[in-house]
Amino acid sequence: MNILLIAALGAIFQELMYWYGKRHEIFENGITTNKHGVYIYLVIVILVVVGSSAGTYIWFHDRQSPPPLIDVLVFGAAFPALFKVMAKGAVKTGSETKLGKLSETAQFVKKYLG
Repeated sequence: MNILLIAALGAIFQELMYWYGKRHEIFENGITTNKHGVYIYLVIVILVVVGSSAGTYIWFHDRQSPPPLIDVLVFGAAFPALFKVMAKGAVKTGSETKLGKLSETAQFVKKYLG
């Protein structure tokens, strides 16, 4: 159980730093006035923290000796960062030309995770 809590702490710290870095973009885009968007972001953050904790637990739980807590903390913080990189890779953006519209799933990923 200790692994879950330390990993969650690492994931929460990483999420706080991520959203602190995006604060100007969020306020400029008016996300604070769109309560539906705020709730979706909150649900995603909670799911990422829970998923990070579970992934870290799965990685470390079967060891003979308990891992150093700093390793668990860093591993828990790494999961959300890896998730964001994978989400950005799922939606191609940039200078390439795309024909047609993005699918609904791709639009959701680009809006809330990209």
